[in-house]
Amino acid sequence: SSDAHVFFGFTIIVLAIVGMFTYTKVRFILLLTLFAAVLFMFGPYLGNIPSPSLWLYTHVPGFDGLRFTGRWAALVIFSLALLAGFGFWRIFEKRSNLIQWGWAVVACSLILLESLTIPLSLGFLLSRNNIPPVYTWLSSQQKGTSVLEIPPYALTIFGYEGDSVYMYYSTFHWQPLVNGFSSAIPPSYAKFIEIVSSGDAKKIYATLSESHPDFLIIHTDKYPQHLKEKILAEVPYFMRFNNDLVIQFQQITPENLYLLLRESREVKKI
Repeated sequence: SSDAHVFFGFTIIVLAIVGMFTYTKVRFILLLTLFAAVLFMFGPYLGNIPSPSLWLYTHVPGFDGLRFTGRWAALVIFSLALLAGFGFWRIFEKRSNLIQWGWAVVACSLILLESLTIPLSLGFLLSRNNIPPVYTWLSSQQKGTSVLEIPPYALTIFGYEGDSVYMYYSTFHWQPLVNGFSSAIPPSYAKFIEIVSSGDAKKIYATLSESHPDFLIIHTDKYPQHLKEKILAEVPYFMRFNNDLVIQFQQITPENLYLLLRESREVKKI
């Protein structure tokens, strides 16, 4: 994923290398922190060899909360930033204040320039005043009405992260979701997605039943046009809000459920 890629910038790295040769007591602490953080960023295994982070994960309370090893990058950035500061001081410590300030502005400008992202990719989400009507209807239902939103983006090219859009809209109705994504994936949802790959309609239906959904919400506009027409023709729905269909879970057949899930793999947009 994009979270696994970290770019520190050449300016920071060059200044940090210079800072490594600065004779201060703090330097050794920073170098040790930098080395450990980089080591832990590689995860629990270095090739086939267990990493020290595996021992920390299994034996030290709190480390099991760091499910994503890329988070160690925060310590790497912290160490590099301080080392870069020492490197800048080593280069310009004997210069006049004017020269120090001038080069400080240049260095900061280079760091900002390297961090610049153009164009900045942004997604589009509706606000409270114009959210899809289906969520307004859902907010009026009895508290605790659970929902599976279809397509489940975990089955598409977007992966589990795509389901975060459903999490966003859930803040308007506050009903429990079968599918969703935050810092962790619900085990029941991961199991359901795994079972879908089996192609066994009855097994898929039985697995979903364990989550006790009351309704299915099908967003037909996410499907290609020919699949949208097929869904509208073959799947009986309870209510319709523009492109969004509401189906009572008890009324859908295993075959129709599998149809919706199977065709979700063709979804190319959120």
